[in-house]
Amino acid sequence: MGNIHFITEFPSAHAIFQPYRVSDHAPCILKFPGMTRDKPKPFKFLNFLVHKAGFKEEVAKAWDAHLEGFSMYQVVCKLKSLKTPMRKLLYAHGNLHKRVKTLRSELDEIQKNVDTDPGNATLREAEISKLNSFQEAVLDEERFLKHKSKIKWLQGGTALNAFVSHYSSFLSSTGSANPFSCNGILSKRLSSQKALDMIRQVTTEEIKDAMFDIGNDKAPGPDVYTSAFFKSS
Repeated sequence: MGNIHFITEFPSAHAIFQPYRVSDHAPCILKFPGMTRDKPKPFKFLNFLVHKAGFKEEVAKAWDAHLEGFSMYQVVCKLKSLKTPMRKLLYAHGNLHKRVKTLRSELDEIQKNVDTDPGNATLREAEISKLNSFQEAVLDEERFLKHKSKIKWLQGGTALNAFVSHYSSFLSSTGSANPFSCNGILSKRLSSQKALDMIRQVTTEEIKDAMFDIGNDKAPGPDVYTSAFFKSS
């Protein structure tokens, strides 16, 4: 409906008021032309990418790179180098929701044509091809939304707030403390064999079993790669 220009440190900033429709308040959109994002959006790995062509090839390429240093340092560097190709793979699939909507519309049109000409083999083949593309896009969208809902649930604070509230009351409570004696509470001891078993070398198989026991939508660490990434590659 109109623009209001602000005389501030952003001289080109302005507000655009939208029609009020059924309300007595008009929505307002603030725009700051020329502003740039200070930092790029943080990288997030989305699980549906593990099912796409090119995923394993990109991982293999990063893992084949020769690096010097400790093994864990090499892993961290390789995971970091994978962020760019994973971003490209994600962008190559475009907007998943828009893709589903477009394919649904195209499939509807083909099926209408099939209804009017059921004996047309070309239309039948086109229908099968479009149906496969549509089902794949719907599955990608479903995987994306499932993963996204998990992220938003964690970021929304539902779980985090309960955690913080519990430990805030638990750790901030005050009271008197009595002297504590540990005499007699450690009467049971491990056998020599069990004690040695606790400090034995951890095998590769045990690490893999532990890794594969983590849910696909969970991340084993703060590097934003989910366990689905590691299981698939």
